[in-house]
Amino acid sequence: MDRKEIKLYIDDESYLYDVQGLVMAFYPGSRTVSAKSRADADIAVEVPVGEDRKSVKNGLKRELYETLKSRTGKTLPWGTLTGVRPTKIVLGLLSEGMDEDDIISLMKREYLTSDEKARLVLAIALRESEMIEGAMGASYGDIYRGRIPAESPVCLYIGIPFCPSICLYCSFSSYAIGAYRDSVEDYLSALKREIRETSDRLYGRRIAAIYFGGGTPTSLFAKQLESLLETVGECFMPGGLTEYTVEAGRPDSITMDKLMSWSDSEDKGVKYFSGTATYHKTLSHSVPRDGSRVWLDLGEVQNMAEVLLNGHSCGILWHAPFSVDITDALQEGENELEVRVTNQWVNRMIGDEFEPDDIVWAEPFRYSYAPGNPVVGRMMREIPEWLQKGLPLPSQGRHAVMVFKFFDRTSPLVPSGLIGPVRLTTGHRPS
Repeated sequence: MDRKEIKLYIDDESYLYDVQGLVMAFYPGSRTVSAKSRADADIAVEVPVGEDRKSVKNGLKRELYETLKSRTGKTLPWGTLTGVRPTKIVLGLLSEGMDEDDIISLMKREYLTSDEKARLVLAIALRESEMIEGAMGASYGDIYRGRIPAESPVCLYIGIPFCPSICLYCSFSSYAIGAYRDSVEDYLSALKREIRETSDRLYGRRIAAIYFGGGTPTSLFAKQLESLLETVGECFMPGGLTEYTVEAGRPDSITMDKLMSWSDSEDKGVKYFSGTATYHKTLSHSVPRDGSRVWLDLGEVQNMAEVLLNGHSCGILWHAPFSVDITDALQEGENELEVRVTNQWVNRMIGDEFEPDDIVWAEPFRYSYAPGNPVVGRMMREIPEWLQKGLPLPSQGRHAVMVFKFFDRTSPLVPSGLIGPVRLTTGHRPS
């Protein structure tokens, strides 16, 4: 099977979206497309008969899970739960008075979760229930049934449906902001109007929590996010808030006030980040009339960069000088510049060393061909069971899996990112 594109046949396509995430969980990096017939499909499933859509969907996902488990030899700790908020399911069951042991059994039977995850989600749901009752003055069961006292405080959710890119596992209705950049201002204008109208309707009610989610709110330009926060501050007084959250979980969406090496950041998500991050800038420039060329000089880059202007790729830069001719993509007046910078894995591996080890390492390895026989690292002693079974890393804070440990927590970080200075020049290529 070509794991880059998996053809899935389902006899009722209205359920296709419900199962795509499960296929991608078994085949990371794949893209699921709808097959026209069984003969054309890599995987074919039939929608079971059921009384309601929820039970049908759960039955379909269980059937597909067993098929994928058989084909790949993999099991998923969370079973068929590929979306978000599994605690919502458990909170609902608790509000109906279900016994805790029965909830664990149901999670394992209905959603095929492991015993560990079933117990974990129950523990979290019980804690959430306590917090909700403390903040709202009403039990989750009352809120679940719509019985909310009139004097209860209000929790606001403000949605930003844009992301730097769409994660494979994501089940949210979100959009890659690069493709919808022209629509962002219209969306924010409508959102601010809705915030003001909501403020009028809630006059006199205490606001317990304000939560910006999505999407990735920090994928907005800094001035856009600042303006939105100002609107919220004008409409809802902060006094009495128990929570004020802006989701910024992806380090590649963090905006820094000045160009610097990521390794110099105080934010650990940025400091140890390895991968690709995107820089955005709106710049005004005129198109040369004399036939001269306009160059973008990025200054220092660690390690590679792709430059896009107004959605057009101007080239990939992987060595100095990090400069590129942007003339053909330049337009009169405002231009949208995007620079995607990719660094090495070194800092991520060093950052992981602050987390518990998931691997048993052999004795220090000495390089006998160098003077003094220096220690250069440690070899993996054996392939751990979780890796053989394709399970997630036991340590939630680790990101990388290595067969040889070259670094420890005392190793120096390497410069990363767009360090600059960045400048525009006209004429010959900057050296």
